[in-house]
Amino acid sequence: LASTSAASSQHNTILPDTTQPLSPQTFAGQIERALLSKFENEDVQRIVTSWRLLDKDYEHREFVGPQQDPPLMDPESSKCHQLAPSYVPGLRAKTFWDIDDIDWSAKLRDS
Repeated sequence: LASTSAASSQHNTILPDTTQPLSPQTFAGQIERALLSKFENEDVQRIVTSWRLLDKDYEHREFVGPQQDPPLMDPESSKCHQLAPSYVPGLRAKTFWDIDDIDWSAKLRDS
């Protein structure tokens, strides 16, 4: 049970502070500085934030039960959580394949 609690503590939706730049003495800090020197800050800010979260070993955990059919509304008893070990704030998961363009997908849907 202790290992479950320890693992759960890193899986959350509360973002750690990412306002401070990474140390330039580290590999991660050097990559961050390179990104910021090559691109405009506003163009790369989500990537820098994601990089800082990765450096902090943050793993995003989000309850997605209400999106199920039928909806599951209790995050404590449900296993409907989406995990993202490399999280980019504001980037949403979305379908990018049109199943009508893939002939064999209809067979899967109808089975």
